[in-house]
Amino acid sequence: MSSIIRYATLHAPSWLGDIHVASGPKGIVAVTMGAALPPFLKYVQHLTGSEPQHDPETLRPILDRFQAYIDGDFTGIHKLPVDWSLMTPFQRLVLEETLRIPAGRVATYGEIAKRIGKPKAARAVGQALHNNPMPMVIPCHRVIASDGRLYGPSSTRNTDRKRATLQHEGYLLMN
Repeated sequence: MSSIIRYATLHAPSWLGDIHVASGPKGIVAVTMGAALPPFLKYVQHLTGSEPQHDPETLRPILDRFQAYIDGDFTGIHKLPVDWSLMTPFQRLVLEETLRIPAGRVATYGEIAKRIGKPKAARAVGQALHNNPMPMVIPCHRVIASDGRLYGPSSTRNTDRKRATLQHEGYLLMN
């Protein structure tokens, strides 16, 4: 039996792109930025087994936290409830550690691997972050390569978004 999954969209600045959020009884299940709505809804249905229902009123408190983030308040977005049940134990471990990185700071994939007790798992950490279903809530943009390069999910556009998001948080990028 599947649960009711609700979704809504927040129109955001172009550097971020419109934010689509889906949430269920246990918390947020998916977030995308700058993506088209139909693929997002298909992804959410695949992830949860439920067809998401448009419900911006119910999700208003979540959308308000995203708006506060855009407006410069970085404290509330990472306190939103997350549905951890949709992740593997390893991915949850990586994403929970990523939540500990404060705004304006970064960590490397290798540092995250060491922090979770798997010092040789930097590539696996990268894969877990690449598959993060809720960017911004879980700040995977704060994880960078050991040489300072930014990697995003397979496109220059995503790397540009990662750079813009880090700059929005006050992190000065040298490259």
